[in-house]
Amino acid sequence: MRSMWKNVGTLAAVWAALRVLSCGGDSADPNGTPDPDVGGSFSQAIVATTGGTVATGQGWGSLAIPAGALGQDTEVTLSPSPAADGSITSVYVVAPEGMVFTPAARLSIVYDGDPGTGREAVLARWVDGAWKAIEGSGASEGRLAGDIPGAGRYAGILANVTAPQAVDCAKVKAGFTPCGGAIPGTWRLLGACADGAPFTLPPPVYCPTRTGTWSLEQTGIVDFTETSESVFLERNVRVSTFQAPASCFPDGQSCKATAIVDEFATTCSKQGDGCLCDGVHMNPAVPTDPTTLGIVGDELVLVDEKGTETSRQPFCVNGSSAVVQVTWSPTADDAPITVLWVLSR
Repeated sequence: MRSMWKNVGTLAAVWAALRVLSCGGDSADPNGTPDPDVGGSFSQAIVATTGGTVATGQGWGSLAIPAGALGQDTEVTLSPSPAADGSITSVYVVAPEGMVFTPAARLSIVYDGDPGTGREAVLARWVDGAWKAIEGSGASEGRLAGDIPGAGRYAGILANVTAPQAVDCAKVKAGFTPCGGAIPGTWRLLGACADGAPFTLPPPVYCPTRTGTWSLEQTGIVDFTETSESVFLERNVRVSTFQAPASCFPDGQSCKATAIVDEFATTCSKQGDGCLCDGVHMNPAVPTDPTTLGIVGDELVLVDEKGTETSRQPFCVNGSSAVVQVTWSPTADDAPITVLWVLSR
């Protein structure tokens, strides 16, 4: 793999923090410790053209307002109050009333509870007498965060864990145009769309008539700062479908008895005089060293230890979603493949 896939464990702790969202035991306590500044009110004059941050006294609550998000200079207030109406954190009131953020501001609050099995902590806004979850919000590294549209009451609540929607790669490829945006932060990698997939699965010398294709599946965690990129691929596999005549398998071995073919764990069924197989080639799930980068317009510019540019990754952030174009190689001897990572906060 290329330099962006170096091995070590910077993001192991991040992933462990995320895994606790869905792996807590029956004795889980979802309620977080109350903000020590509950009852206080914290204000900051925000210049519309530059944006800024408003935080509670000890920093348990923090509101990052992007440049241009406000229509005019505004004194913005963040006030923590006790948990209410089923929330699992203190309630944070963002004022003044009627204020709108375009683009959205990022509200981040401390959260140290354990949601338990099948549940996750999300940020929510009080709307029409009920908490409404904010799309793309979630917990990471002891904080709960999400993009908020404007003034209102916000808090952490519990939500049932739902499986992510399958990535529509045809739509992602057709719609991707680099646009830049606020990329720093921790993202969930929902899927990888490889250019040219599915790829032809080369036949081995011992079975020249084997036919089939393979595709790439990647999910995990990606963390960006202003100066680095780190990756932890929880799932990094090539999945294949292929057909081979019986002569390609050991004498007397049935299709159902076949478990490994060319390092692909396979499930085969009899078809005609041969076998039809689905295979998975699993690459180790390992975190990476942070790769040094600079953000230049709508590209992440990666550099090596000597400061020499090694690659560029065009990207586009749209609210709580992002697409980043990277390169990936099945092995060190293979030519790199262009891949679009589909990310969600």
